Amino acid sequence: MKRITKELLYKYINGESTIEEINSLLFFLKEEDIDFDLLEDLQNKKQQAASMGHVDDRLEKVLLNIKNEIAYTSTYKPFNFKVLYTAAASLILLIGFYAIFVTYFGKIEEREVMAEIIQPKASIKFGNGEVQHLDNIDREAKEGRSLVVLDSSGFMSLGKSESSHETISYNTLKTPAREIIKFILPDGSKLWLNANSELEFPDRFSSNERRIKLTGEGYFEIQKSKLPFIIETNNQELKVLGTQFNLTSYKDDNSDVTTLIEGSVGVMSKHDQDGRSTILKNRGEQLVLNKTIQKITMVDLESYTGWKEGWFIFHQLSLHEMCKQIANWYGLDLDFRIKTTNSYYGEIKRNVSLEEVMGLIEGIADVKLQKHGNILKVYK
Repeated sequence: MKRITKELLYKYINGESTIEEINSLLFFLKEEDIDFDLLEDLQNKKQQAASMGHVDDRLEKVLLNIKNEIAYTSTYKPFNFKVLYTAAASLILLIGFYAIFVTYFGKIEEREVMAEIIQPKASIKFGNGEVQHLDNIDREAKEGRSLVVLDSSGFMSLGKSESSHETISYNTLKTPAREIIKFILPDGSKLWLNANSELEFPDRFSSNERRIKLTGEGYFEIQKSKLPFIIETNNQELKVLGTQFNLTSYKDDNSDVTTLIEGSVGVMSKHDQDGRSTILKNRGEQLVLNKTIQKITMVDLESYTGWKEGWFIFHQLSLHEMCKQIANWYGLDLDFRIKTTNSYYGEIKRNVSLEEVMGLIEGIADVKLQKHGNILKVYK
């Protein structure tokens, strides 16, 4: 294991690591005892470089980066990164990093998937104008006062209506900040609705299509059917038959982001007069669409789907994208005043406070974050 870790460290120092190798290195540093022989070897490497008339500061940089990345995955409140930054070029940093690791990161808990989403305090507005809050579904259902039912896996759905009305009634599902709900649509399709989101859907679908409207973010597992499933947003219409994907379309965002997990999707821009569709058919493809551009790239899926398991997952995400996700989760508008192309790697549980998250971002990105009213400001 020692040899493997040396190789991983040297590859990381030389900028040659893959994402999988970075994951392996972080896992080793979190799970294994500190190898002081390895520390001494790395220190000798630095001293040898200095004796030859040049100092290779990549070693200092990688150790600091690894420290920050490990802190990202910690379930404990992070220490102040800025203290260590002032000593970044000294031996004190090198030794201090490992001392802190032993006393602090030795307590890091193994990451657990948050299988149980926090009980929602969201609401649903029915077609007749009645509003039901969704934080006491079990109790209200037992008392016969709930039009929504909750199954054993945590998914909500509309209860069976005793009325035989022919008119389709439309309902609106809403989530506030820091809330995620799981919902089964009338055709059996599954939805994870992220914070600050809204979904309009019928109590039953028509005979020729399954159509809903999304504002915010949702992860969908669409039940296969001959009837097309259509999701309408501000900028696009997305059409599928049966597939899995993540869709983001917040009110304040200029772009809609569609990320394909499984199957294929067709996306038609509302701003394209020709009515042409863009097809995504490869796992990990992502379409960013606004009034003027359509851009398809391959992305790390966990970075765009980890939210439904209760995590911020940043696998080489830009600072702007990270801050957008944070602002959306905590119900804030984003005021981003920095021009940067830097990307970062880390994971944070979503059940921590905004102040803790802001401190982590400030620590790794050397920026300032401040909350002013309902605005999250990011600046140098």
